[in-house]
Amino acid sequence: MSLYDPKKQSEYKFRAIVSAVLFFVIVVALWAKGAKGPAAWELIFFGLTFCAGSFVHALWALGKINSAQHAPK
Repeated sequence: MSLYDPKKQSEYKFRAIVSAVLFFVIVVALWAKGAKGPAAWELIFFGLTFCAGSFVHALWALGKINSAQHAPK
């Protein structure tokens, strides 16, 4: 079972960009409002973890797709 779909390269690029933008939006929101209270901890734990995980997976999938495309046949 593969953890990525080689046909969805553009989707992985889009996901990496959106994850990075959302990560910075969350950081700015936490900085502007202050990281106090349970809502801030939810943003830190769930929001940033999801963004980071999605970003890393998208980069990993793009790396696998690119290495498969450039592999000698």
